[in-house]
Amino acid sequence: MSGTTPLGRLHAKYAEISLRDDRDLTPDDRRSLLYYRADITPEQSSMESGSGPALWVRRIRELDAFVARAGRMPRENNRLPRAHISVAERRAAAWVRDQRKAIGLQQLVSYQIERLDCVPGYSHSPLDERWNARRDTYRDFTVTRGHAPAYRSIDQAERSLAAWADKQRMYYWKKTLPDRRVRSLEQLPTWTWGSRPPTQ
Repeated sequence: MSGTTPLGRLHAKYAEISLRDDRDLTPDDRRSLLYYRADITPEQSSMESGSGPALWVRRIRELDAFVARAGRMPRENNRLPRAHISVAERRAAAWVRDQRKAIGLQQLVSYQIERLDCVPGYSHSPLDERWNARRDTYRDFTVTRGHAPAYRSIDQAERSLAAWADKQRMYYWKKTLPDRRVRSLEQLPTWTWGSRPPTQ
């Protein structure tokens, strides 16, 4: 594996760690090396092993293969008929969801987290990334135009931004907008929460 790819660089990092004296390794290093060694093992040997690291590596290799074939991360879409998404894609998407949850619970070692980061399109928090991208688009619009996006605009993109902003205000007044998002919006140059809507 080339050292110029994210996976190649990861393997080079752990190859160096594997050469250190065991007394210099942290517990996380030791466990990470188990996953690293399973990951550099030829695929057939890894498939035959029943160990936890080998099983995990098998699943991430399946994810790698899916992304290489489809050109995207696997998706879960409950609005589509179940038969519309292949069993392999549903399984891969569920596995990725489980990994994100495990990261939040601090159940993965560093190698596993860094290995996930090597998968093109993987994100530890895709919902936050999408929200942040939308906030940035809103900010860029207001800085460029000098005003907030309006519903009455003839531009569909502007109307969409206005709807997004109103939704954030609705969540704010309902007290369901996370504090980190409240703080992020309040840093925007033209952001206001408006008036509290009448209770129904």
